[in-house]
Amino acid sequence: MSSLLDTETLDELIELSNEPGFMQKLVNGFIKDAETSIKKIHQDYEKELDKEMLAQLHALKGSAMHIGAASLVDLTARIHKTIKEKNKTPLPQLLQQLDSRFNETSKALFKYIEQ
Repeated sequence: MSSLLDTETLDELIELSNEPGFMQKLVNGFIKDAETSIKKIHQDYEKELDKEMLAQLHALKGSAMHIGAASLVDLTARIHKTIKEKNKTPLPQLLQQLDSRFNETSKALFKYIEQ
């Protein structure tokens, strides 16, 4: 789990609020927004809309960074760089990795907040 999540960031978020369910709401919001972003990234890829993909990746990276989803931050940065370098060959594989990494991260986040 440590490679997927930045537990220091998560611990800091927990300290921000004594409100019951705060982290659950935060994680649920992140997951909902990330699902939407990832869906749009795939749609933009199919339509070859690089600028839109870059914007969605940037938003996803920022959200992932704020919630401590370190592995997603790294992967979105890698995909972003690949698009900026106009190297489309690895994109299908990277987008598959994005899907699976998001699923792994979601599970790890839920496991972390259940502790």
